[in-house]
Amino acid sequence: MNIDIHTHCIPREFIDLVKRNPLKYQARIEHDSQGKEMIRHDQGYLYPLFPGFYDMDIRFREMDQRKIDMDVISVSPTLYYYWADAALAEEIARVCNDSVAKLAKGYPKRIKPCASVPLQDVAASVKELERVVDRYGIQMVTIGTSVEGRGLDDPDFLPFFKKAEELGVAVMFHPYYVGDRLNLGDYYLTNLIGNPLDTTICIARLAFGGVLEQCPRSRFIFVHGGGYIPYQRGRLQHGYHVRPEPKVRVKSTPPFTYYDRLFFDTITHWGPALTFLVESHGAEKILMGSDYPFDMADVDPVRTVKTFVRGEADQKKVLSLNAMSLFQAK
Repeated sequence: MNIDIHTHCIPREFIDLVKRNPLKYQARIEHDSQGKEMIRHDQGYLYPLFPGFYDMDIRFREMDQRKIDMDVISVSPTLYYYWADAALAEEIARVCNDSVAKLAKGYPKRIKPCASVPLQDVAASVKELERVVDRYGIQMVTIGTSVEGRGLDDPDFLPFFKKAEELGVAVMFHPYYVGDRLNLGDYYLTNLIGNPLDTTICIARLAFGGVLEQCPRSRFIFVHGGGYIPYQRGRLQHGYHVRPEPKVRVKSTPPFTYYDRLFFDTITHWGPALTFLVESHGAEKILMGSDYPFDMADVDPVRTVKTFVRGEADQKKVLSLNAMSLFQAK
């Protein structure tokens, strides 16, 4: 069995809401010069509305072509709506969560649901997480690597992480674009460099900020191969030992003691990087991912794993066994 832990959707229900009331939902459907549908958010996002986001016939056909048995589906990060009023973000999260859960119920052998929450309102996020776990049995939630520039080590977010830990819900962190960074505005560098950079910053803040220490039973998943962390963890560890600043909030236990608990997906776009990731971090903590249906996706993740993960036993772990274990754990 092959399980893709990292795929995205934009539910039809959300698209219908946008078509009916673009002003309220701060987005509109447009068409490019070739007539292809695009979605433009008032916040600034503009991207293709790929049919694979919402058409399950197309998704299943492409899954079969890529030898994927099951997709874990989470909303596109553009639907986090962290920039919007919390009430609107909460409504969108509920609509999307209900839609994803409905898909999973209709196709239980092909779809595993991943919820989202309006993280700018922690109380509402805890409430929504409890709702989807109670109603649908959802076992994973996706959040951004920051919330409109606020690091997730902010103590305000700790109740959410503690609730996810209590409920046994895995948390998948996905980069969340909040605007052009200095010197990254050209060449799509906001994505090419900015996305893995945001993941790197997020992991460092969770470690140095004490979140990993305070949530010892948490199951945290970081996409895009964990950003730059797997290749620069030594620098962060060294800094903790020789500098006072990293010890401000974590004094007793070196924060990267908890590093081995983290999960990473396989999206590195370079075979030797994936081989290094698996062999340095351990095959037990690596999950196959593609980023479907975005253009930055790994179009053949099964082949990637079978080519660059050494040994059939480790390949099986990455292709499915780790994901199966993750969902079964409570």
